[in-house]
Amino acid sequence: MSSPIKPSASRCAAGRVAVLTFEVNAAADFRLLPAGEFRARDGRPAEIPAWRMDATIAAALINQVAATGVDFVIDYEHQTLLAEKNGQPAPAAGWFKALEWREGDGLYVVGAKWT
Repeated sequence: MSSPIKPSASRCAAGRVAVLTFEVNAAADFRLLPAGEFRARDGRPAEIPAWRMDATIAAALINQVAATGVDFVIDYEHQTLLAEKNGQPAPAAGWFKALEWREGDGLYVVGAKWT
């Protein structure tokens, strides 16, 4: 039976490190809501047949966003709404301050800045 190898003080352990860097070029413009009737993937809304987005509704939202003059947060899992209740941090994924209606396609965030 062979005896186990015991480390000696004179031996050096070699470590290996892998480094990967990359940049994600996230789109500055993205569709927030589709045109027409739609439902969430989880089946919502339950109380009505569907949500609806059209040019008239979009115009009201666009005007509201423009009137505030502030940046709106893009967060993870709606955490900015839940942070006070669950005590977890709410890091911003990005910010936007403008919306745009694209006929036949939907309501878009334009000029998003990502963190």
